[in-house]
Amino acid sequence: AEVIVPLHASGRISGWLFFGHHFTGQPFDQQSLEMLVRLSDQVSTVLENARLSEEITLQKTLAETLLTVIPPGIIACDEHGLVRWCNPTAESILGIAAADVLNRPIETAGSRIASVLRETIESQVQFPSQQWIDAHSRRSLSVQTRRLIYQQEALGAVAVIQDMTPEESLRQKQELLDRAAFWTDLAASM
Repeated sequence: AEVIVPLHASGRISGWLFFGHHFTGQPFDQQSLEMLVRLSDQVSTVLENARLSEEITLQKTLAETLLTVIPPGIIACDEHGLVRWCNPTAESILGIAAADVLNRPIETAGSRIASVLRETIESQVQFPSQQWIDAHSRRSLSVQTRRLIYQQEALGAVAVIQDMTPEESLRQKQELLDRAAFWTDLAASM
């Protein structure tokens, strides 16, 4: 090579560009060398951007995979109340389809969940977990919301939804058993 130009990434040399002789046989002049250094800077920037893009894609994939497989339902909206993310568990619990609610007002996911998320977006305080029976799915839900904030800027809110129906059903069955045991004991003692 007649000219070797370094490639930089994160303040370190990440590679080299090798240039052979001109086809004309003329040596590289100062202007050509400056052009090659600018080319090296541009190539370095493109390579660094590609590396960062790959890292962001990997982090996004990991986060989405994690949020998709965890047991609670999760629905997130931006600061304007538009649904930006919904995992399959939330779809199942709320009886909705992500395709029908994504990038639409949170009210498309249900009026009660929308009300709780809008209060969370507008409020500075953290709300305790709320429980109710969903009118659409008839499930007993426990919903906890949090504001999403990054560097003092509000990004929206997220709701973590637990389906309490199995636990509620078990509690009711236990109450019936306890009541039956009480009456059995009372009858036996008489």
